Amino acid sequence: MPYGMRTHSNGEWLFFNREKMPLGWNTGSKTSLGSYDEFLALPIFTKYTCLTENILLKLSSNGEKGIKRDNNGKIEMVFFYKTNPTSNTNLLIDYFKKIKLISNCQVINKPRPL
Repeated sequence: MPYGMRTHSNGEWLFFNREKMPLGWNTGSKTSLGSYDEFLALPIFTKYTCLTENILLKLSSNGEKGIKRDNNGKIEMVFFYKTNPTSNTNLLIDYFKKIKLISNCQVINKPRPL
């Protein structure tokens, strides 16, 4: 279950878990998402056509408080929830609405080397 997503300077997005590791990352080591260098070669980033600032704020768990901006004021990280949505039906419904919003976005695929 993605906790949030974060962009890279090339405009692609990465989903991350509550440990702020790439979704599905299972090495046992903790690495901060502050450094993308070790993840850039992996095919885990996606470019979406619809992720405007307005959409990103809708995905946020709490408006401006649920995002992180870079030094230029551009949204670089979005948190989908504060409390695990499986603990409350209303939270879960809200979470699935966010996932649906993202899933309706067009993805720009580009081949990546394996």
